[in-house]
Amino acid sequence: MKKVVLGLLVLLLLPVLFSCSGEAAGAPPTPTPTPVLTITPTPSSSPSPTPTATPLANPDFRNVAWGMTRAEVLAIEKEGRYLAQSGNQLLYDDLKVEGLDTLLSYNFNIEGKLYSAGYRFQQQHSNPTIYIYDYNNVKDKLIETYGAPSSDKIVWADDLWKDDPNNWGMAVITGYLIYLAEWQTEATEIALFLSGDNYEVTNFGLVYTSRIVPSSTPAPSPTPTLTPTRTPIPAATPTPGPTPTQAAGESLSSSSYRDDSGYFHIVGEVSNGGYANVEYVKIVATYYDQQENVIGTDYTYSELDILVPGQKSPFDLSSYPDKLPSLKQYRIQVSYRTTTDEPLSGLTVVSHTAKTDTYGYYEIVGEVKNTSGTTAEYVKIVATYYDSGGTVIGTEYTYTSLDQLAVGQTSPFTMSSYPRKIQPTNYSLQVQGRAVK
Repeated sequence: MKKVVLGLLVLLLLPVLFSCSGEAAGAPPTPTPTPVLTITPTPSSSPSPTPTATPLANPDFRNVAWGMTRAEVLAIEKEGRYLAQSGNQLLYDDLKVEGLDTLLSYNFNIEGKLYSAGYRFQQQHSNPTIYIYDYNNVKDKLIETYGAPSSDKIVWADDLWKDDPNNWGMAVITGYLIYLAEWQTEATEIALFLSGDNYEVTNFGLVYTSRIVPSSTPAPSPTPTLTPTRTPIPAATPTPGPTPTQAAGESLSSSSYRDDSGYFHIVGEVSNGGYANVEYVKIVATYYDQQENVIGTDYTYSELDILVPGQKSPFDLSSYPDKLPSLKQYRIQVSYRTTTDEPLSGLTVVSHTAKTDTYGYYEIVGEVKNTSGTTAEYVKIVATYYDSGGTVIGTEYTYTSLDQLAVGQTSPFTMSSYPRKIQPTNYSLQVQGRAVK
């Protein structure tokens, strides 16, 4: 995940398509709403060097639509200061979005059609915690427009300050903490991200990507037959601990598919086959062509944060930003770190039902009860979907409708397979959360 987030900055400087990680949005597709982000030009802004055009009534991003040409975008975009046409981009600065100094980028494919656009936030703060406030402010505005994100992740690459919220800003600028939230509409994929390195924020941006206009013209080659390898994965060397017997991570089953945007996904589950709890369970994929040459690699993390001995967790790994047309096979490996931390126990799914909704998406509704002995928050329900042979074919997650659950309290939840239509033979549900401090 860290690699994905760090790579997103390139999108604001190069024409690269961003796609979401495949987690469910929990609702059927809806038309793209009009953005509510506050856009304010600075006093020094100057107009674009083109005639004025009439903005669209229902734009995909700001006042433009996917598929527009450079000339059409230049005629419409009047905020900020036009910098230059750089390759397949139009760049603007001297712009404020939600009060933040911002660089605006429009990206065009090789046919000259607009397929993505975004903001790189350039506001500087002496207190790094303020960057998190800025991120949450932008996120709240996006929620007002698009609803709850389809994916909302806080990833700890190092837990040095995990239990000290006062130092989370420092965790961001040292690369220990990464924020990523994603939304989807029928026409657009949206990603908000925040990360840093070397004591500065290096990636703070908001990217909109068309789900209709491709980033490039697809090669006229046929879709290859994918042959995933399922050889045993050797256990990674765990972090030394006080106990002589350590845990082992193992990949149990996986399958693959291509999403509507053409990106390759590996879905599967990992299991803790040892005798200690593990965290930061990382799944790494290596992609090969027909000649067994390496053509790419990606990674993700398990959906559950901590796995106790014998516990399984699903994962969904995407090939974004590469579509890998020459892919013939792949290999997955697992790494992890042992931990003495314990997941919060006593969070239980007490009832649930499943159906296919009117749009053709698989939907699960249910209820979670807190019997942990303490108030719980961030209560996350993770679903793993299986075919008739027990192979994982998908995974989704959602959160309880209530933000916090007191002892003995229940809360409903709803989970959808959107944007993917699947028909699993069966599924499993797991719950995690944390105690309110």
